[in-house]
Amino acid sequence: MGSNVIEPIVGQCEVSVSLTAPIPTYSWPPEGWPDIQNIVENDTDDTQLYKCILLLRNDMTYYQHDFPSNCVRIRTSDGAVYDSDVINHTWDASQDINGEYRYLILYLNYRVKIKDYYPISIAYNAAYWEGIDTLSTFFYDCYSLEDIPPIPVVGATSFGLMFAYCYKLSHVPLFDTSQGTDYEYMFRNCESLTEVPDFITNPAANFLGMFRDCSTLRNIPLLDVSGATSLEYLVHYNHSLQTLPDLDTSSITNFSKAFRSLYTIQRLPSLDTSNGTDFTECFRSCYILVQLDFTLPNAFVFHESVDFGSCERIEWASMVEVFNRLPSAIGKTITIDSEVDDRLTDTDRLIATNKGWTISVG
Repeated sequence: MGSNVIEPIVGQCEVSVSLTAPIPTYSWPPEGWPDIQNIVENDTDDTQLYKCILLLRNDMTYYQHDFPSNCVRIRTSDGAVYDSDVINHTWDASQDINGEYRYLILYLNYRVKIKDYYPISIAYNAAYWEGIDTLSTFFYDCYSLEDIPPIPVVGATSFGLMFAYCYKLSHVPLFDTSQGTDYEYMFRNCESLTEVPDFITNPAANFLGMFRDCSTLRNIPLLDVSGATSLEYLVHYNHSLQTLPDLDTSSITNFSKAFRSLYTIQRLPSLDTSNGTDFTECFRSCYILVQLDFTLPNAFVFHESVDFGSCERIEWASMVEVFNRLPSAIGKTITIDSEVDDRLTDTDRLIATNKGWTISVG
């Protein structure tokens, strides 16, 4: 081949996962925002155990809301107090904080997740967090939420859908996720999130779609997935991801759509795929993917049909190395893009077909 061909990376390496979280550098509140965490902690206007504060912008249309069923009363930042069934408040704009922000304090007689007031941030008093062992769906569908104060919960086990459909969320703090058993769709459709902290994960947890449809996310943490069995939809449909960490995927059996439609990824790390049983559209539509890292001896070893369709830029050397690593098989198919097929010779194709594999172009 020509001199522009990059040789595939072949060798050995060790994958290590740190179990010590870095010191958080999260700064709260963001510049110009009122410190709603401090406000709710120091509020003395009501004796209810649980309190929640919702930060609003004054240019947002304010809708009439039914009282949440657990809400005893609501106080506004401009001094009004409501204990009836419906809020229909006319704001005193002269009381807006920094000329831009206003808030509601909700006094609650039991804990509930709040999402129906279109807040740009939410904070809870310390009593609210005590004894919480699940954060599942906690901020689910808070589609105007932009930022979140620190989350002091330790030892929670469920984080499924915690931030799902928070379309405007741009930052999350580092908090304890080390005991999690469920991270399913934790950040699904967080379409404004560009980065996440280095969360520590339980290696045997459920990671289904953890970062699915996070279209602006540039990186993901080095997740410990060493005891997991499925990465289905892990980072499916991402337009901004630049790199993937060196995930220990040696125990993974389900790779279905795990890395599908990563439009900006050019190189895949050394992924041990030797125990995989489902690679449905696993790598499809990674349009500018060029190189695969074969450092691990079981990297990109497939025992079941696998799909590299619409990965039109995969280099010749990487594709041939995939063929070299294919085991003998019956009735298995490897799907490649037509442009990749054009770069192969008949001799190259025979590497796969002589072992019983069918090469499908699509």
